[in-house]
Amino acid sequence: MKKSLSRGRECVLLCAIQLLLCAAVYRFNIPNPNIILFVFLSAVLVQCGYLVGTLCGILTLLYSMFFFSIDHSWIYFEPINRDKLIVVLLGLIANICVIGHLQQRNKNAIQEISKLEAEGKIAAARAQICTICHMISDAHQWDSGNGTHHRKQPRGYCKGAGKCRKDREICIGTAFPCE
Repeated sequence: MKKSLSRGRECVLLCAIQLLLCAAVYRFNIPNPNIILFVFLSAVLVQCGYLVGTLCGILTLLYSMFFFSIDHSWIYFEPINRDKLIVVLLGLIANICVIGHLQQRNKNAIQEISKLEAEGKIAAARAQICTICHMISDAHQWDSGNGTHHRKQPRGYCKGAGKCRKDREICIGTAFPCE
């Protein structure tokens, strides 16, 4: 729940920044404001994905409608500016689809890597447990002939199921003395 609130705040913040960029390009009378708006949109798509990117894309489209319309009416366009607006719309759709898709693939790849790393740790732990089990089973043997249990201490093995150092004083990886 806390994560979704954080995501909601992030969405509002980035949309507010997009609106501030729209106000800045209008205030400074930038002749081709879509370049600046598209750069920010691309950064938002890479960082946050489809949802926030789509919202910022809608804000870019609305500003483009305002910018290219006759007397900033939002709905009346000269034929050349209408064509520019169509190009902006197609560019927005392509930008959101391509960069959003790449961002989603990147997120999936990161999750897959994390999953494989976790499985690798699990596999290493399983291998360690198997090694200990083999060492224990080697140290204890059941004599089925007379039903007795014999403790067998292989040379170089310790009471703590580790291996002795060459000086045979302490088991490697344990605090047990060698037998």
